[in-house]
Amino acid sequence: MNDEQKKIVLDYVRKKSVDVGECWEWQGGMCRGTTPATRFPKAAEAPTSVRKAILLATLKIALGRRYGRPKCNNFRCVNPDHIVAVPLHNIRREAASRTGYGQSIARRAKISKTKRAQSPLTNAILQEIRASKETTKELSARLGFSMRTIRVARAGYAHEKLMTTPFTGLGARQ
Repeated sequence: MNDEQKKIVLDYVRKKSVDVGECWEWQGGMCRGTTPATRFPKAAEAPTSVRKAILLATLKIALGRRYGRPKCNNFRCVNPDHIVAVPLHNIRREAASRTGYGQSIARRAKISKTKRAQSPLTNAILQEIRASKETTKELSARLGFSMRTIRVARAGYAHEKLMTTPFTGLGARQ
């Protein structure tokens, strides 16, 4: 990027963002909900990631497989002072620790079994919740669980293996 393109990029980012404390919150489009994205006007090689464009404009280095991440943990922040270049493997490692992605099915099953054993929801309570004709609010007050827990249990997301329907075992997403 030459100096004129850098100025265009930084001016464009500044116009499309709003000051929130020290952060510049991006008001344009977001890619996957966490990455500010746009098409820059008059830029020859215009990356769609706003943070990557800022890094290219300010750092003057080749990024390779590094991506821009905000130090302030505000995913809409595009302030050049807050953006750091992070290697892709670090981003993947963070995501795996946060979501469990990349763990084997056996490992996830073992974790689920451990969490179920520690859960205050027993199989008997779940069967009672699912069979009850009471409202969610009444069940919540009587059993001492939150209304969300009651709704999740009724929908079959709590202890999913207990849920039996006429379609159980037919091979649809188990």
